[in-house]
Amino acid sequence: MLEHTYDVNLVIINIYKLLKKEGYSYHYIDLRDHFHIRDKCYLNFLKYPSRYWNFIGDTNRMRFSQYIKLFNKYDFKILELKCNKAGPLSEIIRIKKGLHRNFQHLDPNELSIVEFSILAKKFK
Repeated sequence: MLEHTYDVNLVIINIYKLLKKEGYSYHYIDLRDHFHIRDKCYLNFLKYPSRYWNFIGDTNRMRFSQYIKLFNKYDFKILELKCNKAGPLSEIIRIKKGLHRNFQHLDPNELSIVEFSILAKKFK
């Protein structure tokens, strides 16, 4: 459900604070546009500028690497990471051309990750 949180940084800080030392945190994160069943494209929500998406959308649009950086920032040890990808990359490259400029820099491999699960452990 982290994809439905607008301040993921704050949520991860609080998860870290609430966990006991040696505590575990498990998350399944769906990186797709949640309207993709209707729109037929799981990246459609990356076409809109933030001012529009924040009005109509219910997900934060963060990508895989951004989540991983946050877990690492707060000294979680990532014990397990499972990613599911879409493809082919040629199709993702084609779709990428229509994305908003804020998402144009993303690597097609990053965009291909549609969901992932993470098991992390607090050590400090």
